[in-house]
Amino acid sequence: MQTINIQPEGITTEDLSEALKACVDVLSMHIRYTIDQYSVEKEANDQDVQFATPDIDHFEAITHQFPGSYLFQLDKKLNLNKDDLILLIFAYAWEYKHEIFTPFFISSDDINLINDFPGGLDQEKKRFTPFFRAFLNLYFPEATEQMFLYFTSEDHPFIKNDVISFEYLFSKDKIYGKMSSVIKITEHFVVFLHGGKYPPLDSEIGFPAKLATSSMEFDEVVLTNGTKESLDPFITWLRIQDKVKGQKEQPFYKKIKTNKMYVFAGPPGTGKTLTATTLGKRYGLSTYTLDISRVVSKYIGEFEKAMERVFQKLDGQDAILFIDEADALFTKRSENINDAKDKYSNQEMSYLLQRVERFDGIVILATNVRDIRTHFDKAMLRRISEIIEFGFPLQSERLQLWSNAITPPFNFKEGILEKLSEEFQVTGANIASAMSNVIIECIDKDIYEIDQTLIEKHLQKEYFKRDSKFGICRDSAPAGLLMEQRLGRTAVHTGSRM
Repeated sequence: MQTINIQPEGITTEDLSEALKACVDVLSMHIRYTIDQYSVEKEANDQDVQFATPDIDHFEAITHQFPGSYLFQLDKKLNLNKDDLILLIFAYAWEYKHEIFTPFFISSDDINLINDFPGGLDQEKKRFTPFFRAFLNLYFPEATEQMFLYFTSEDHPFIKNDVISFEYLFSKDKIYGKMSSVIKITEHFVVFLHGGKYPPLDSEIGFPAKLATSSMEFDEVVLTNGTKESLDPFITWLRIQDKVKGQKEQPFYKKIKTNKMYVFAGPPGTGKTLTATTLGKRYGLSTYTLDISRVVSKYIGEFEKAMERVFQKLDGQDAILFIDEADALFTKRSENINDAKDKYSNQEMSYLLQRVERFDGIVILATNVRDIRTHFDKAMLRRISEIIEFGFPLQSERLQLWSNAITPPFNFKEGILEKLSEEFQVTGANIASAMSNVIIECIDKDIYEIDQTLIEKHLQKEYFKRDSKFGICRDSAPAGLLMEQRLGRTAVHTGSRM
């Protein structure tokens, strides 16, 4: 089949929207040219007319002509090809520049034309909405099935990144499948193409993982010396992973495990989430926290389906998947299967083991369990790169935490920082929560110098929440008392981590 070369005119202004506008103009030319061919066929009394397929190379050329455009940015980020670009332009145009499809409405009495380029006809608005089949017949008439499978594959960048969706104008069209659907760009990406921010991976409605952000930098996070040393291998990998992955042709590459899984283990409030978020921020990685309530289901297969959405969306992206309370998911498989619950729990665990092994990215499992080795499945333990202990902050770390807890115009009364850090067993999260309430009260009462009495008033609430007896307890206290003070009275009996 012959290819028609239509050169767009007047592309001179460097503007963020010019690339998109120029591509829509080319699509409009292609539509008019195609309809003109059908008119020629009609006038020739159905004699054999040689049809020409519009040339799609111009879309790629135009996009590259405007490297400052958002269309170009999307092209580079998702590594699109020229076929992908024309689908994107087509999906954008029918909804936001629908007038370019008006020639189809005007020529809707041409049975051959409408059979080849089906769509919805709105007589009231005099509007034509093209179906997916119309797009395929316009640009890939000799490879419609092949291109249909390509564009609808779960691995396609538009599907994987939630750039487009396939929707139906009428419910009756569903019986004909996606060929009779319309291609729709998701709202987040329309905003981006018009100059907005690039959509985060959790922009999809109901996505089980949410972007975690922090205004802090990693250097501001207060950790014990032991935790800092344990983090070194993890930080090294964050720093060099791009360099390593860029040497796949080297013999040593196959010796390196590039899908990494780390365990952050420690008491609540010791900085596990904050460390993941701030380190990701330092090395250009977004941290997504899994919402376990959105993936756990009583229905068979729903857990795997929800987790697959997460793995697919984050796979190969510059992202960290952070799973808090991971011990609720990665439990040991039952050797003695007594009922259906044991059977399906084992199946879910087997799925996780296989999927984590294939996941191209970083997974962090956070847990409060004292010894994760007795709780996790042995097969999962073999896949873990490092177990990083987050210790309870000692007096020197608590002094830093208290010092960082306020900013001007507020200040601590002289001498109380040392007493607070020495006498109370609290984490950074406890301090942040208590001091938030302290500052609110100070604002209300016009207090600018904060004394220990005011702090203790709000600190008692933190002790109550973790079921600890409020009182002075130094780091030199007996182990049993320290455990009760740091973790609560129930921890003494359950053997929770300290």
